[in-house]
Amino acid sequence: MMLRSGSYLRKQGIRDVRASSKGRPRPGGRSRSRERSSPGGTFEGYRFVGPVLGDRSLDAGWAPPPGGRPVLLVSLGSACNDRPDPYRAIVSTAGDRPWHVVLSIGDVDPAGIGALPPNVEVYAQVPQPTVLRHARVLVIHAGKGGTTEGLVARVPLVAFPQMAEQRANADRIAGRGLGRVLDPATVTAEQLWAAVEAVADDPKVSVRLGWMAGEIAVAGGAHAAADEIEAALR
Repeated sequence: MMLRSGSYLRKQGIRDVRASSKGRPRPGGRSRSRERSSPGGTFEGYRFVGPVLGDRSLDAGWAPPPGGRPVLLVSLGSACNDRPDPYRAIVSTAGDRPWHVVLSIGDVDPAGIGALPPNVEVYAQVPQPTVLRHARVLVIHAGKGGTTEGLVARVPLVAFPQMAEQRANADRIAGRGLGRVLDPATVTAEQLWAAVEAVADDPKVSVRLGWMAGEIAVAGGAHAAADEIEAALR
């Protein structure tokens, strides 16, 4: 979440807007997640409060099937997901894999991804936080919302970026040791499954996910943002 400083607050009658010498903003500073921000700046005048995900406790309607297979959630977003090829590649090769696969395909026509083996479920949308509580790996387009939900749930990520913002987020995932990145233009089904298996069993990824989830929690979220707003209004 970002609180815009300067001109907006001055329009609201708040005149004393400046950063302190220690870099912690006075009223009107900006706000987002420090560890997920792009490198290159000094972040002077920012207060980092992390994501505001909202209350998803009522999301329900999905439970893992019996058998104890690890759950792979594949969620490639709603903006650029009109390509059935990635889903078709997963479906056509999942039957021989020791995974239970949940596909969230948005507006993609399910008839175009092929016959489903018994260990694959397909939905237009899923209650993602609910599924993530059971997931071993998340294949994600690297949009900020879905990626953050995966990080909060400490689920290893395989990033599958399809547009510029997503590629930038995917670079951060790789750079922070939170998972792997694949090129959707060239990736094969074997490469995808190899990445899934690699991040699922990588203890270093697990440690980094724990670190990132802790950074998100400490940032404070909506409560910290509200405190900054109230301080500005005072």
